[in-house]
Amino acid sequence: MNRIYTIAFATCLFVFTSASQGQTAIGIKAGLNFPTWSGDGAPSSGKASLLGFNAGLVFNLEQTDLFSFQPEIIYTQKGAKYNFSGGSTQLKANYLELPLLAKFTIGTKTLKGFVNAGPAVGYWMSGESKVKAGSTEVTTSIDFNDSHNRLDFSAALGGGLMIAPDKGNPLSIEVRYGLSFLSIFEDTDSSADDVFNRVLSVSLSYMLFGGN
Repeated sequence: MNRIYTIAFATCLFVFTSASQGQTAIGIKAGLNFPTWSGDGAPSSGKASLLGFNAGLVFNLEQTDLFSFQPEIIYTQKGAKYNFSGGSTQLKANYLELPLLAKFTIGTKTLKGFVNAGPAVGYWMSGESKVKAGSTEVTTSIDFNDSHNRLDFSAALGGGLMIAPDKGNPLSIEVRYGLSFLSIFEDTDSSADDVFNRVLSVSLSYMLFGGN
């Protein structure tokens, strides 16, 4: 966890020391996640929809009219849900995540389209599992052990629209997909046990100050 705090501090330091080199915008974002799992260790049937949440801070460092660097500090929920005969089982995991994105923007002064991509590092802070069978439901907090890999490294790819009114701050809507490269289980004997996070998210961002 100390590694994540160090990266978060370094990211903030970089943002604020870079502010003099270009136009810097700082904002907030929040939205919904639609997480699932993939990999040979994930269940092959019964996949169901799981709803999560994301929220955090956005820093946009404009380098040119078309290109900017966008680090973020995000609380995000990952996990998966599966149905079985007579019930369901799910795991919802709470992560602190730091995406470092390259952002390309094109459009008019008041309406712009954008795409972004880059790596993200995350830390699995907490979570809970829920098993429902008939009318019985049991919820259990995750008790981490050596088999859990709490560090996550992923690639993020997204795109959306930004509305920049003549009076007021920019508002953006974005769809993003996150693809993890590290299994959530650390001590696996083979790739047959690997389980990877996959997250589709939809979010709104509002720039508090800065930006066009």
